[in-house]
Amino acid sequence: PNLIFLDFYNNQLHAIENLEAATTLRVLMLGKNALSRIQGLESLIRLDVLDLHSNQIARVEGLSHLAELRVLNLAGNLLAAADSLEGLASLTELNLR
Repeated sequence: PNLIFLDFYNNQLHAIENLEAATTLRVLMLGKNALSRIQGLESLIRLDVLDLHSNQIARVEGLSHLAELRVLNLAGNLLAAADSLEGLASLTELNLR
């Protein structure tokens, strides 16, 4: 499929899964869920915008392969530090508030 935008906002999701076939995805909205880990994004190498705000994420992980990621929203999570952002060469907007 040529899916470019996917919105799972406010769906009580506990995991990011089954996105392997969405290789053309550019925007993924996962705000206001119950996610505790960043995982399952390995095939989304064209991702441009990733919104993970208002979840239960404590660590930044699983993003280093997203070289085209420009916008990352991690506001409202349980993050103590914003490390593990290496590899995100295109990142121009980061929200941690």
